[in-house]
Amino acid sequence: MEFTQSRYQYIFSNLYMTFCDMIWHLVIAVFFAVTFSESVNFTFVLLGAVFFSGAIVWYMFSKSVPKDLHLYLGDDCLRYKNKNVITEYSWDKYIDYKVSRFIPAKIVINDSVYGSTRICYYAFDKKQRQQIFEILNSKTKKVTDNSLS
Repeated sequence: MEFTQSRYQYIFSNLYMTFCDMIWHLVIAVFFAVTFSESVNFTFVLLGAVFFSGAIVWYMFSKSVPKDLHLYLGDDCLRYKNKNVITEYSWDKYIDYKVSRFIPAKIVINDSVYGSTRICYYAFDKKQRQQIFEILNSKTKKVTDNSLS
């Protein structure tokens, strides 16, 4: 089964990642400002984070939506394509997956070829994520059952 990112999911996942990056930049900037100076000018910290995030959002919307994010979960292999990077291996190399709850949330697919493949949790819509998790759960069970034999 092949999963492709929609325009809405592209925009939403990129805004989510930008927002998370902005939060981390703010946290780090405030930490350094409080730790290494006597007076904190929060306006400049906030303005810098907003400017940085605004530049990223402008860049994101100025580009056409790439149709380069694909996840193929077939009977024989798993293939993930993000722009020019392709991760492909057979299911016997698949180990397991987990969903990181640390911001930003990601789906981490572990294998013995590449180590781990990280996909933004919101890269695909809820229905697609459920289908992806069902397939990965079935493959995890089969891999575990085969390793016990």
